[in-house]
Amino acid sequence: LSALWQPLSAELRALDGIGTDVSVDAGRLGMAGFPEPLLAGADVVLLVVRSDLVSLAAARQWADQLRDAEAAGAAVSRLLVVGEGRPYGAAELSKALGITAIDGLAWDPDGAAVFSQGRQHRKLNSTPLVRGLRVLASTVAALARSRLGAPDRVVAS
Repeated sequence: LSALWQPLSAELRALDGIGTDVSVDAGRLGMAGFPEPLLAGADVVLLVVRSDLVSLAAARQWADQLRDAEAAGAAVSRLLVVGEGRPYGAAELSKALGITAIDGLAWDPDGAAVFSQGRQHRKLNSTPLVRGLRVLASTVAALARSRLGAPDRVVAS
């Protein structure tokens, strides 16, 4: 797949011309086949971490790289904490990693199981995870618009 990332990045970038936003889950950073060109072509990159020491330790090297890339004019980098307060808060993690945190996502195993395992959930739209995803979509869109100098527009939730 490594040879496909660069052409795919160009195609995804072209979708901006027709008003289409694209979200990419790049998976675990640094693995074989990691889609680095997709991150390089992004307007916004979120470093997603849980709020525990294991996640903090794993994220440290990537936080340094994202921060340096942003300073050099690459994508806006933000920290997205899943399960804030389990045991650390977003402010603590943001300070430790040196990346600004945005509103996080709740720890919601039932809501997440709908997406990861195909479980049924009668009230999916009211789960903490889905409510948080709506806020996240608006936040990321606003970050991308500000980076590109585009006017604000309302993102439906």
